[in-house]
Amino acid sequence: MENPLLGHEPLPPFARIRPEHVEPGVRELLERSRARIEQLAALERPTFATIVEPLGNCSIGCRERGHPSAT
Repeated sequence: MENPLLGHEPLPPFARIRPEHVEPGVRELLERSRARIEQLAALERPTFATIVEPLGNCSIGCRERGHPSAT
């Protein structure tokens, strides 16, 4: 089952979202967000550009869409 909450579209396809997609989708997005925060926290020489800007640009919908904070 493909989870529409985890797609790469700018907005999720709301008509395809079902209740069974929510919990696994949110868990996956939280896991990705935590992993990204760990990457940022591990930077040896953090700067505004390498910490604050990626966090400011990344939201729940960031999801590796070629967004600078998703790399």
